[in-house]
Amino acid sequence: MKKTLKILIVSSAILLGGAFIMIYQHLNPSKINIFPQCFTYQYFHLYCPGCGSQRAIHQLLNFDILKAFRYNPLLVMFTPFLIYIFCIYIYNFLFDKNIRIKIFNDNRFVYGFLVLIIAYFILRNVYLPGLEFLHPPD
Repeated sequence: MKKTLKILIVSSAILLGGAFIMIYQHLNPSKINIFPQCFTYQYFHLYCPGCGSQRAIHQLLNFDILKAFRYNPLLVMFTPFLIYIFCIYIYNFLFDKNIRIKIFNDNRFVYGFLVLIIAYFILRNVYLPGLEFLHPPD
């Protein structure tokens, strides 16, 4: 791929990402109804692993990590990992490198992550003392 096309694609992605950040930083999903509602919660009244993510992203962009953690602890814990993955993919794309994140090629990691997400989904919907922090505030 030509270098100018790559720069155009990355520039467009940065502009879209900046727009995304501005929208989520300034528009609170708790107060403004332009954001989509969670299908799982809306129809089944179950908190999916992503419930509270929009509000958590808003809080993270406003540097309120504790509130973000209250909305979705899993998202907050994996945010640095997601940023690292994103940076590796951008670097590979721009410089025609093939840096691989070896942990993704390990089946134990993939299955472990799947088990973690399923356990998080179950624990979020079971009302046990001490696990209330997994339920996003309404």
